[in-house]
Amino acid sequence: MLKISTLTITHFSQNCRVLIDSESHSLLVIDPGGEVSRILLMISHELNASNGFSPEKIDIVLTHAHIDHGGGVKDLSEKLEQQYSLKPRLLFHSDCNLYRETIEQQVAFFRLPPNEYHNVPDADEYLEDGDSVSLGEYSFQVLFTPGHAPGHISLYGESLKCTEIIWDQVGSSSLINQIDGPVLIAGDTLFLGSIGRTDLPGGDLKTLLVSISEKLLTLPDETQVLSGHGPNTTIGKERRNNPFLRNLSGHEEITDDF
Repeated sequence: MLKISTLTITHFSQNCRVLIDSESHSLLVIDPGGEVSRILLMISHELNASNGFSPEKIDIVLTHAHIDHGGGVKDLSEKLEQQYSLKPRLLFHSDCNLYRETIEQQVAFFRLPPNEYHNVPDADEYLEDGDSVSLGEYSFQVLFTPGHAPGHISLYGESLKCTEIIWDQVGSSSLINQIDGPVLIAGDTLFLGSIGRTDLPGGDLKTLLVSISEKLLTLPDETQVLSGHGPNTTIGKERRNNPFLRNLSGHEEITDDF
């Protein structure tokens, strides 16, 4: 049984996701950007709700290494290892190095509290386009989707039957969705009615539109899109309604007119 738990964290309102497979006793954390204590509470709660098993495999995956997605990785990895006597594996694209090594500098730039965000440690494995991330019998294909940030990836599960739990805050009421079909964990590539910003160093609008056109709009319309910020959407809804995608169908050449 696959369960996807979503917790919105930090003042960046970023969606950290924890995927749990109770059959294989596997845990996958995607984009732990901060507020590690809240993430740990959610993990503990969900493991207890899944017969209280102790993870036998823990992976942490970054869609990209902006501070709001990677700032909590070091702290979370250390605390998970202490709690479960198992060192998590860290996976991200090789192009993430531009940002992952400068998070502590970003703290000063954004005037954030010191010691709450840390540089991302070295990867245990680099993820490239076409690779897969497994969680028991479940598998997600790695889609290289740069444009918002260097090294940005999205994760696509072609056919999933799972429960998504969206937490308001740990211990309070939550929204439960039943998902039966394809799922895209999109990071900051695509949002409900919008796309990722491209005004930060390494961002590029044309590159982002190519990523969306060639990698995302080619997915089935019913694909559930779980974005890095904001509510879920679907590929079909964004194809029809997203004002940034009106001239895209997934096949046209992207020109410099954008």
